[in-house]
Amino acid sequence: MRNLLITFLSCAIGQLTFSQDIIVFKNNEKHFVKIEEINSKEIKYRNFGDPEGPLYVVEKNKVISYTLEDGTTVKLNPAFNDTLNLKNIARVNPVDLIPGNLSFSFERMLGEENKFSVYVPFRVGLNTDRSKDPPGKNMFSGGLGFLFYFKEVGRLKLFTGVEIEYSLRNMRINVKAPKPDNYWSPVNGTSGDYIWVYDHDERTHFLSYYFIAGARYSVKPNAGIYTAFGYGQMDNLTSVKSYLAAKAELGVFFAF
Repeated sequence: MRNLLITFLSCAIGQLTFSQDIIVFKNNEKHFVKIEEINSKEIKYRNFGDPEGPLYVVEKNKVISYTLEDGTTVKLNPAFNDTLNLKNIARVNPVDLIPGNLSFSFERMLGEENKFSVYVPFRVGLNTDRSKDPPGKNMFSGGLGFLFYFKEVGRLKLFTGVEIEYSLRNMRINVKAPKPDNYWSPVNGTSGDYIWVYDHDERTHFLSYYFIAGARYSVKPNAGIYTAFGYGQMDNLTSVKSYLAAKAELGVFFAF
């Protein structure tokens, strides 16, 4: 009698389990549902406890897997804890070492769906050589940016946004004076109206504005690679001059 009761309960539980569908979302939530339709991009379903209730629609790229009532499991984005589920992102840009900068930033994801973020970039100049033409060598820069993640394809996320950046640079300033009437140079002869008297270093303040576009690819649940490109304007706050500005990043990020 006892064995018969156990067998009956096992069958009942099994029947209950396989009479409902299961959807596992990327945030690791498991929902017991009744799937009504599956197409190339979406899954339409109703809550299992309310079969006549509202019809819900979820994009497949937000689902890890779904299990049908016959026990068949379909994996859409197999068991990968997306880094966009983590709120804090630290980025390092080793490519910026080439022009002589140590570049890193901190990013904080916003909202429940993590489609927006705010980030703070920092760059420390390791080379203050004044021989570079304007805008000179970077000594320090920091800023504030906002990103919008508009597209997600598997582990790849595309983003766009804006950034404002302050920088302190070391510039070579050449001072010239009118040429005397009897001036002659073995190099330039008497050509030109001015002669260079001396040059000196000058620390100059800049404010830059960029439009940003880039992509991020998750290699591991908490790490990956990213690239970003920016184009905008750099304003010299000392001399009120402006320059076209561009920046490129290729680095790694860590999520936590």
